[in-house]
Amino acid sequence: MTAVRQAINNFLAGRKGTAGTAVVEYALIAPMLLVMIVYVIDFGFYIFGRMQVQHAAQAGAQYAVENVASYSQGSFVSGIESAVKYDAANPGMFNIAVPTTSPPTLFCGCPNPMPNATGVKNMTPTTPPNCPSAACTDGTGAGTYVTVSAQGTYATVTPVYGFSSSYTLTATATVRIQ
Repeated sequence: MTAVRQAINNFLAGRKGTAGTAVVEYALIAPMLLVMIVYVIDFGFYIFGRMQVQHAAQAGAQYAVENVASYSQGSFVSGIESAVKYDAANPGMFNIAVPTTSPPTLFCGCPNPMPNATGVKNMTPTTPPNCPSAACTDGTGAGTYVTVSAQGTYATVTPVYGFSSSYTLTATATVRIQ
């Protein structure tokens, strides 16, 4: 126990004329550590917001897959928009919605045939649900796809001079529904 007591006394009172040095060093370093911790937490909220927006777009796409049997253009699109809006665990935190500039769109397409490519080759001249039966390069019929976009706004906890204090987060999800 005496070793612990001696270590505490050395920290508080110092030895050989260094009394109070540790306290001064701590007083200089503590504010910097506190600021760093606050900004790391703020960055974590930003990443969480991006995940929430992506999940909301995926929820809209999932709604489209599950409700394609009851397809009618108006109610289908509004159902997707509702799924996006109400997906977030805390909708008020990021205010997630479908952007008015890119509502859910249905289109005919084929999987991209290029090696190592991702995505869908859009066939713009045709409109769902009347996709051509043998339109893809591999001889299969074109599928009906839906692209769902989600958008949210993130306001920083601690604004930084010279940087924006709010960021628009966007995400899209494309899925084959037929």
